[in-house]
Amino acid sequence: MRTKSLLTAVCIFCSTYSFAEELFDVVVVGGGAAGLAAAVSAAENGSKVILLEKGLRVGGNAYFSGGYYNAVDPELQKKAGIQDSEELFVKQMLESGAGKNDPEIVKTMVKEALPTLKWLKSKGLKFQEGITESFGGEWRRSFKPISPDGQGYIQVLLNDALKRNVEIRTSAAVQEITRDNKGKVRQVRYLDKKKDKLSKREKELFWLPEDSVPI
Repeated sequence: MRTKSLLTAVCIFCSTYSFAEELFDVVVVGGGAAGLAAAVSAAENGSKVILLEKGLRVGGNAYFSGGYYNAVDPELQKKAGIQDSEELFVKQMLESGAGKNDPEIVKTMVKEALPTLKWLKSKGLKFQEGITESFGGEWRRSFKPISPDGQGYIQVLLNDALKRNVEIRTSAAVQEITRDNKGKVRQVRYLDKKKDKLSKREKELFWLPEDSVPI
């Protein structure tokens, strides 16, 4: 009953628009490597997931990037005679960010880099042998996929997302995210650019259940 009343209120307020209403546990905004990884991870944990990408296809900046992946891997680095540590990685990132990056986020990224690298490999992403240094990098802790540029990340993650029934919609530009009085996201509204060619008034509406997670 609560959801129905919310739907009615929104439809009255937006009575000039045409809505399609759907329910998902997780809504991921953006279809680059980070968005696809988030969608796959959520689906792995049993969530019903939709990914919205405003471009014509998924990939984002990762598709055109150099594809280097940085992580501290003590076992491999020691064999290669490389002295490294997570503390050094954090220090270098904070220095390169000129004090503008969030230390806690940096620490989390560094800590999770190696487990995520192993997770990507488990998905089928192949890396070149050995450890290298990325362009502009400050240390030998880079891993380079065999696939050109960052295309391997996108191909592997997209295939895995589709296998897990992640709903992926391109040309879908998010217009509005609405929260309840507790700060929980309750709806995500996006503009379907494909349909927009026929009607500039047509939009889509997603409702999220109480325990949903927007990403």
